[in-house]
Amino acid sequence: MRQYMLLAVTILIYIAGTAAGQQEPCLDCHPDKQEGKVVHAAISMGCASCHSGTHSGEKPAPKLISAVPDLCFSCHDSAMVSGTVPHPPAKDGQCTFCHSPHSSDQPALLSQPAPALCGSCHDKQATGRHVMSRFGPNDSHPISGKPDPSRIGKTLSCASCHQPHGGNLKRLFPAASANGLPCMTCHTKISAAP
Repeated sequence: MRQYMLLAVTILIYIAGTAAGQQEPCLDCHPDKQEGKVVHAAISMGCASCHSGTHSGEKPAPKLISAVPDLCFSCHDSAMVSGTVPHPPAKDGQCTFCHSPHSSDQPALLSQPAPALCGSCHDKQATGRHVMSRFGPNDSHPISGKPDPSRIGKTLSCASCHQPHGGNLKRLFPAASANGLPCMTCHTKISAAP
């Protein structure tokens, strides 16, 4: 209920400001907050949807109206981080470890392309060799730059085989994985080694 109340108040504040012909004054000094291929919907709701007070050029910047991840979950569904196998940054409420809170050139407001972002912690998996380790020690599987047959219109990335926030299967494999392996989602004519 609190989520909906906060959202309703934020929308009313935004509508009142827009109706009066006012532009969000924060963006006069911080235009970069809305620059990027993907802009967080909260930007259009006004800075007050996440921040309290103003700072008029003084540091520190305005405070958040509540702490992350509670602030994020006032709009986003917290069920995305549920499951028996949570991804540690998501479990620990570190949304901004992977996502930019304002805008990004990456999908889902990621702070950098998925393979590079995931590789910043999972450096041993950055080559794609981990995918093929059961088949041959020198083989690798592409993890970027190719169309993703399981997600039409997207390219291969770590999220092609792993749930980025958490799930119920080991290695954050998606629930639809055949035999617990995501390989069969795309490769229907192969069989996995026991």
